[in-house]
Amino acid sequence: MLYIEAGMNNPPNNDFMDILMKFDMMPETGESSGLVFVGKEKQDNTEMIALEYAKKYGADAVYFRRFDDGRPPIPQIYVYDFTENEKDDDEIGVLYKRLWNSGQVPLFFIFYKTEAKIFNCLKHPKIDPSTGNISYSVFETIKLASKIKTELDKIKNFSAKRFDNGAFWTNPKYKDKFKLKETAYLKLLNELKRLRKDIIKSRILEDNIAQKLLVMSILVKYLEEREDENGDNVFPPGFFRDYSDGHDSFLGVLRKKGACLDLFDYLGSTDCFNGEIFKWKDEKERETLKNADLKPFADFFEGKLDECQYTFWRLYSFNDLPIELISNIYEEFLESKKGIVYTPPYLVNFLIVSKLLIQPAGPVFSWLPHFGE
Repeated sequence: MLYIEAGMNNPPNNDFMDILMKFDMMPETGESSGLVFVGKEKQDNTEMIALEYAKKYGADAVYFRRFDDGRPPIPQIYVYDFTENEKDDDEIGVLYKRLWNSGQVPLFFIFYKTEAKIFNCLKHPKIDPSTGNISYSVFETIKLASKIKTELDKIKNFSAKRFDNGAFWTNPKYKDKFKLKETAYLKLLNELKRLRKDIIKSRILEDNIAQKLLVMSILVKYLEEREDENGDNVFPPGFFRDYSDGHDSFLGVLRKKGACLDLFDYLGSTDCFNGEIFKWKDEKERETLKNADLKPFADFFEGKLDECQYTFWRLYSFNDLPIELISNIYEEFLESKKGIVYTPPYLVNFLIVSKLLIQPAGPVFSWLPHFGE
C-alpha cells in the first residue's frame, strides 16, 4: 500500500517548497490560508478529520477552499511530494484507485523535481482483464522548468488562487471533465442495476430474492474487506471456510449450495450481529435460497462470465468506499420493498464497530456542492 510519512515530523524539502510557491500554494511569506500539511495540529474539526483521511492515503498536504460566509472548509486537492522518492506506476495506480473509491477529494497533485502530474479523482480507473493491473490516465502533465507559454499557462490554470475562488471549476477547458456519473458511487449503483437486470433475465433467481441477495452480498463483501489501521478485519481469518468448500471468501460461500443461508442465519443470530438485516424469514424464500445453484450468481457478481464486463472486486476497493454509499444502495434497491429493512449509515457503522474498532466514515463527496461557487 502506498503510504508516505509526511507533515510536521518531516519538514518539506526546498524543491517541494519551491514547487508549492510556483503553484501559489505556499507564498514566500509563509503558509497560505488554504494549504495545510498532514501532521499539523488543527483546531478546526472539519480540517482535522480531512487531515486524518489524507494521512490514510499518504498525502503530504491538503489544499482547502475556505469561505468567508461561515461555511466549513472543503478539501480540494491532496498534494504528494515525490521530489526525492518517486513511486512506480503500480503504486500510483493503487493510490488512484483508492482515492477514486474514497470520494474525499476531486484532485490530487504529484510533484516531481522536473514535472507535476495532475489526477482527476472523478475519472474511474480501468482494469486490464488479462492481467488484473490497474490503468489510469494523467489529467495533466506540466513541465516545471519549461518557459514555453503552454506550460506556463498550465501552471496558471492550476494555481491555488483558481481554487480559492472556484474559478477552476468554471474554466471552459476543464469544467466538463469532471463528470459525476463516473464517481465510484454512481458507477457502482449503475453496474448493480445492470447486474440485477442480467441476473433476473438469466432466471437464476426471482426478482425479489435476487434484489435482496444482491444487496446483502454487497454488505457482506463490504464487511469482508473493511480493515482497521492495524490491518485487522471484521471477519477473522478462516471465517468463511466454515461455510464454503475450503475457500476463505464470501464468493466461495455463494458457490456452495445452501451455504449462504447458513451464513446469513449466523450473521443475524445473537452470536453475531443480532439484527434483522441478514434474516430470511419467508419460508418460500428460504427454501429457494437453500436449493438454488448460486454459482452463476457468484460468476455474475465476480465478473467471470465471458460475455460480462463486470469488474466489481477489481475496480472497487470496499475498504475505501464510504459507508454512506452502502446505505444508499440499500435505499435504492430495497427501501420501498415491503418487509425489507433499510440500513442507515449509523447502523452500518454499528455493524463494523461492534465487531471491530474501525473509525466510522467521514463526509463523502463533501466538495460536490461547491463546484463553480
